[in-house]
Amino acid sequence: MRNTKTEDRLCARPLRVHLVDRPNTRALLSGRLSAPGLKLEFCHASTPPQGFRRMVREGAYDISELPLMTFLQARAMGRPLTLLPAVVMGRFQHRFLAARADERWGPEALRGKRIAARSYSVTTVTLVRAILWHQYGIAPEELHWLCTDDSHVDGICDPPHVQRLDAEGRSLEELLLDGTVDAAVLGREITHPGLRCVIADPDAAARDWVARTGVMQINHIVAADEELVSRYPEAVRQVWQMLGEAARATPRSELGYDVAPFGLEANRKSLEFALDCAFEQGLTPGRLELETLIHPALRDLV
Repeated sequence: MRNTKTEDRLCARPLRVHLVDRPNTRALLSGRLSAPGLKLEFCHASTPPQGFRRMVREGAYDISELPLMTFLQARAMGRPLTLLPAVVMGRFQHRFLAARADERWGPEALRGKRIAARSYSVTTVTLVRAILWHQYGIAPEELHWLCTDDSHVDGICDPPHVQRLDAEGRSLEELLLDGTVDAAVLGREITHPGLRCVIADPDAAARDWVARTGVMQINHIVAADEELVSRYPEAVRQVWQMLGEAARATPRSELGYDVAPFGLEANRKSLEFALDCAFEQGLTPGRLELETLIHPALRDLV
């Protein structure tokens, strides 16, 4: 006779999990946090973006960290993924918009200029566009977006004001320094002496952002395969609980704000804002509804 009490709750095989090593995920990756009867197999891609791409294109993992915009585009394309209300990475994006140090102009002068990015759908790039619109009144279509790569999600078409740029092996920093573009959205801190932040005081601008919007800028969330949740909701709930325990032990603070709050209600306003951005900026064909992104078996994970 089948032991339904055990078999229905936990998956007999190890769950394939893809997480980037961060302070708020390390307790899971190291095995310091575990759940009785739950087996996790941590999978490593050659780079985190390669892992994200494999999740949305191949369904390579049962549970995976994903950039928020990648998850939303995947859902818009009908990929069977469900949101776990767990933010594993958040940060203010104001300091990632770079220009050449020998040119002294601010964000108000960006209209009509050429801006490079890895992909139009990168979450940091999406949030930088939101900053330019909500804080400086510059709409995405008022800029010339030049992107070197496509979306993580196959089948996605960029809006008409986006062009593909053959970088010929050059980095975004090199494209900026050699004058190919006027500005670039980088994925990391600006360190090159020939570059500067377009926003002169990014910390002050970040505080102004919170005052204006009340929104935290979410980069990465966690997603699970819908079939797995349907068959083994308790297993997924246990992973979520461990993520929460790890998050509470290592809070992520920036400028005095919790930039990676945990749970649905703590992130509801920021997630709703992200859904607005995805639709308004042409990343999704329609405005997705937050509740539909979460499997019914997980909607009490607040």
